[in-house]
Amino acid sequence: MPAPFNKVTVSADVAKRTLMKAVINADAARAIVDACVEWQKAQPGNVSIAIFVLSPTGQIIDSHQMDGVLPIGAETGLMKAKTALYARSSSAVVAQRFKDVDGRLIRLDLGKAEGLSYYFVSGGLPIVVDDQMIGAVGVGGGNADEACAYQALVKVLGPQPPLAQAPPRYQASDFPKVDRTLKGDRLVTVPPETSAPAPAEAAPSNEDPSTSNASVAGAKTAAVAPSVERVALDPELAEALRAPPLSQYDVSMSLEAQPLDDLKVAPDAVAIPLEPAPSHDGFSVKTASLFFGGSSLGGPVENMERWQPGEEPLIVMPGALPDPDMKVMASLPPALDEPSK
Repeated sequence: MPAPFNKVTVSADVAKRTLMKAVINADAARAIVDACVEWQKAQPGNVSIAIFVLSPTGQIIDSHQMDGVLPIGAETGLMKAKTALYARSSSAVVAQRFKDVDGRLIRLDLGKAEGLSYYFVSGGLPIVVDDQMIGAVGVGGGNADEACAYQALVKVLGPQPPLAQAPPRYQASDFPKVDRTLKGDRLVTVPPETSAPAPAEAAPSNEDPSTSNASVAGAKTAAVAPSVERVALDPELAEALRAPPLSQYDVSMSLEAQPLDDLKVAPDAVAIPLEPAPSHDGFSVKTASLFFGGSSLGGPVENMERWQPGEEPLIVMPGALPDPDMKVMASLPPALDEPSK
């Protein structure tokens, strides 16, 4: 049976002085704390907890800290109660509502100016009687904080709305639907067609082994494609294919028909004198004499002939007199090995 509203809230005299009636009284707050501690001691492991009961404006009405609670357990228990008070719902629902990091970061500073906060962990519940929130409870430091707070509210205030069920870690909607039949890496296996066995009395066919492929027929060869009726060619193209070849493309005039006949020489043929091809050598006696003079080449130009392989080369002595026709001699300094006069 639900607890009466007037029994768990402040008296009329207190409400007249504070101008607030929907506030949990000290007796109800103490009863919730004791019920939570009692439930926690009955659990396997007996983990220490810290519990806080707050007024609708955030003040601590009652609290208790069991032996062995770490400082972080006490701090988070208070933050859970403030989260339930600020969000008007359980801290577990708040954590489910804002799952991503961005949604939580932008809400970390909310309510700090009023002494409230957002803490996205289960363990904080609002205290509601007759559709009026008269406070909030937060439990921290244990391994079943929300269950401890819920059992305490049920024992003191009567039946409570069911707790929000935590969604499974992964849901079917988190994964895209994949049609496995359309996977490209799964090839369809077609069973081979079984042919009727040949009768036992049938005589083997007389086939030439060198030309017959009966032993490997169908093993690695593709089925013959059905014959397709050929489409008629364009009339202009068909006429061009039937026309005689042009003279420049006549095969009888090419070397393919008579490959060596054009290269044969008749016995009575007269040799045609060939003109010597111009030399491609960039250096010649005529051009060299323009830059080095005539005597620098070792002799008169008229008596010089082109050197042939195997002949004795012409040696030019370094002691020869300088060529007066040599143009660069005027700009060179005198020889250093000559004795000074």
